[in-house]
Amino acid sequence: MKAFKLVFIGFIFFAVRVQAIEPAVLKCLAVDDVGNVTLNWTPINNIAEFSSYEIYVSPSFTGPYTMLQSINVMNQNSYTHVGASADIMKKYYFIKTIGSSAVSFSDTLSTILLLLTNPGNGNADLSWNSPGTGYPPNSLVDWYEVQRKFPSGTMITEDSTQNLNFVDTIALCASQLSYRIVIEHEGCYSSSSSKEDFFRDVIPPAIAVLDTVSVSFADDSIKIGWTSSTSTDTEGYIVYKFMAGIWSVLDTVWGINNTIYSYLDPSVITASQSYRIASLDSCRNASPLGSVHKTLLLQYQINQCQSSVDIQWNEYENIPSGNLEYLIYVKRDAGDYALEASVPQNFQNFTISNLQDGVQYCIFVSIKSNNGFTASSPVSCFTFDKWSAPQFMFIRYADVNDEQFVDIGIHVDNSVAFTSMSLDKQNENGVFSNISTLPFNGSSFYKFTDTDVITDKNTYVYKVKLIDICGFPSIESDTARTILLTAKSFINYTNQLDWSPYFGFTGGIDSYEINRATGPDFSYQVSGNTAFNEFLYVDDVFNLGQTGAKFQYTVAAVQGSNIYGLNDRSRSNRVTVFQHSNTFIPNAFTPGKLNPIFKPENIFVNPENYSFSIYTRWGAQIFTTNDPNQGWDGSYQGSLVEMGTYIYLIRYYTIEKREYENKGTVLLIR
Repeated sequence: MKAFKLVFIGFIFFAVRVQAIEPAVLKCLAVDDVGNVTLNWTPINNIAEFSSYEIYVSPSFTGPYTMLQSINVMNQNSYTHVGASADIMKKYYFIKTIGSSAVSFSDTLSTILLLLTNPGNGNADLSWNSPGTGYPPNSLVDWYEVQRKFPSGTMITEDSTQNLNFVDTIALCASQLSYRIVIEHEGCYSSSSSKEDFFRDVIPPAIAVLDTVSVSFADDSIKIGWTSSTSTDTEGYIVYKFMAGIWSVLDTVWGINNTIYSYLDPSVITASQSYRIASLDSCRNASPLGSVHKTLLLQYQINQCQSSVDIQWNEYENIPSGNLEYLIYVKRDAGDYALEASVPQNFQNFTISNLQDGVQYCIFVSIKSNNGFTASSPVSCFTFDKWSAPQFMFIRYADVNDEQFVDIGIHVDNSVAFTSMSLDKQNENGVFSNISTLPFNGSSFYKFTDTDVITDKNTYVYKVKLIDICGFPSIESDTARTILLTAKSFINYTNQLDWSPYFGFTGGIDSYEINRATGPDFSYQVSGNTAFNEFLYVDDVFNLGQTGAKFQYTVAAVQGSNIYGLNDRSRSNRVTVFQHSNTFIPNAFTPGKLNPIFKPENIFVNPENYSFSIYTRWGAQIFTTNDPNQGWDGSYQGSLVEMGTYIYLIRYYTIEKREYENKGTVLLIR
């Protein structure tokens, strides 16, 4: 434009003699919504020289320019170009001031043409041109105002910039919006025509930052807190919880300034729970999920031996401004919570010492961040019980079992835990040493079996010790001693039993019970008793001559009355004795009459290897049996044999393992 003006001025210079005249100063161009342009300028002050103002316009900076209007009023400072169409194209203007002897020209200014683009991503993209020399970006003084209007509102300045473009992020759900660019320059306003379009907000709001997720020590309720989203059209917040492997919506909190959410979640007592939030705008656009916050979970391990408790907790992550320290609060019995200790943020454990027996302790840990945010764990409570020995422990019995090993039964107070129970046996030098150990299993009854024994030759003494939870020996039981039984038989058909006394019953010994086994089934039956202080018993077995020569015995100590209601027996080893065998043989019998059966009278004869047979005089066998108590009725194959003399043969082994054989004749009488 300057080049154009120089050419024009040069033409005047050669046509007439030119004298200087001050130019009108074109200040601003305002475009209305139909494209009309209002020019504003500063008039000249020299009325003597003034002739007129001529206003020129062109759609191009380089021309050609057309004169719009000639104005003869020196003080006039504005003019409206109607029908300029400056709403769709740029128009360039300058003012020519004509004096009586000279002319001058203003700077050339351009109208501001606003280009409004709707990319469909929730933004409005605006760009425009500079009006000309002296305006941004060439000036560091003036700013462009970006004005926006809703359909039912007025233009309001949205922002300002010295750039020639602007991106407006739509913070409303959906609306028809109008935009205009305005710039003030030396007290005058240049403006574009307004442009409008329909915009929809598809951009999610800014993420709200979680402060903390805390558990109330009063009722274990969860309190989630966050800072408000910086997006002004935020209408609420979605609270998420990690459940069953996915992030699930827990609830929605409405209101941009509602930044606290509370609810009861019993699961935080047993496991750390994870939460996140997302902002929600008026178009129901949700922001990405924010950072994960996990509740603190306090766990503890009581050390009864050291009168202390070790506590540990998970690290609290993603707290704004970072963790500063963990605070440990403790309440004792009905007292108030008090700060026990603080530990650096890189520690997640602590030991509380000097616990008092019988005192209830309630503990929670809280994280404190650098900006003052805090989050607490659920409360963990316990009553400290210092370890004390069980009230009782004793050997119930030391019993020789059927396999001739020793079973040792223990009764113990199971209300107190311990580490293990140790069985000690006394050796021949009187020294006790451990032979077996059983771990604590919560039972009141424990049983050991000692297989390293020879119970028919020795008696054994036992005692039991407890190992406490700290690994040290604690209480020790009284001793218990097994019974050693011996026996021998006499020719007067008696068996004599001798035994050592039993020691170990809490209620003492009521009596000793004699158990005997004999006969074909060889099952034990009680054959007698003795007093608690008698250790010898003579068993008259003459009436049992038909049961065989073999006898087995055990002696059982019977427990006396006791406060535990136990009725135990402790058996001795098993002994075997044999009575001497005898056989008496009649020489005649009368079948069908007074003496109908021919049978040897066997006393204490064992059926093992026993045989009794009848033969004719010619050696033919007509009867045989292996039962010492069975005889011959004088028949053969169901028919009575003739009267006469028959031969018998008896064989068996005696107690001395000698073979007994008797052969003779018997007379069968009719």
